Amino acid sequence: MLKLTNLDVYCKNQLLLKEINLEFIKASTYLILGSNGSGKSTLAKTIIGYPAYQIKRGRIQIDPLNYYNYKSTEDTSLEKYSLSQRAKLGIFLCFQNPVDLVGVAPFNFLKTIFNTHQLYRGLPQMGSKEFLEYVKSTIKRFKFSDNILSRSSLESMSGGEKKKFELIQLLLLEPKFVILDEVDSGIDVDSLKNLLKIITYLQSKKVTLLIISHNLDFLQKINIDQVAILSNGQVVKIGNQALIEDIKHSGFAAYD
Repeated sequence: MLKLTNLDVYCKNQLLLKEINLEFIKASTYLILGSNGSGKSTLAKTIIGYPAYQIKRGRIQIDPLNYYNYKSTEDTSLEKYSLSQRAKLGIFLCFQNPVDLVGVAPFNFLKTIFNTHQLYRGLPQMGSKEFLEYVKSTIKRFKFSDNILSRSSLESMSGGEKKKFELIQLLLLEPKFVILDEVDSGIDVDSLKNLLKIITYLQSKKVTLLIISHNLDFLQKINIDQVAILSNGQVVKIGNQALIEDIKHSGFAAYD
């Protein structure tokens, strides 16, 4: 579904990722582990097309048939697509630290991005009344508080609320490839349980998941197909879920 081959990534002429070779298959769940500064978030942002990062060697390829309205079944290169174009294709990143959007009302933001994606996919757009019912049904199903919609602006939300708001976006947009970058940090116990339910739901929908987290106890509750360990911008180990237990007991010293 998405393949990174011999990927070297730079920011301001500084090498951040080196010779990354990873393949993510449809309907599978992947975990990236590593100490702070190992390159995990850089990898996530490279996949979504963060403009500050330049790919100077290697390729990112995708299977066009697994994404929304991909224009060509022959050109499998993702690099030429901008961040917003990749989002429309169905690649979604839940940020480690969601940014503030000053003066933007939550409901208007959700409606705008939802209808933008509907238009790209050739699907009917929703008016305010219909969309409000749709959002409320999603919020109720996944046990979010609908108070989040009554906020005057996104910057008035707490850190935990911003992460919940990103999860609502994720559920509304129904992406094909989802990256969860430490979305489990800074949220309460009940929200953590709800996050686990959302992950299970996405797995049931055959979404490809790439999870980045330091919460090893939480990770052991998720069915994970492959674990990769990053150190100094390189993949140093690939294995199965048993690697989580190894890291839990021994840390990353053996890999750094």
